[in-house]
Amino acid sequence: MDGAELLAVTMVSDDGLVHCRTKAEAGAIKAALQDRIEECELEMHPDKTKIIYCKDSNRMIGNQSLL
Repeated sequence: MDGAELLAVTMVSDDGLVHCRTKAEAGAIKAALQDRIEECELEMHPDKTKIIYCKDSNRMIGNQSLL
């Protein structure tokens, strides 16, 4: 990524949701976030940090529908 593209980011408390266009883009952003978080001596929660597909209106995370 060259940084010129805009991505939608949703933050709730200490959780975040990044909307990406491709799985490759999601993987690159996840890796960049991992690096930055480690620089701050923090860590990403392994059970909560995932790449999911949510383009279809019938996709769910937990009990919340992603529309």
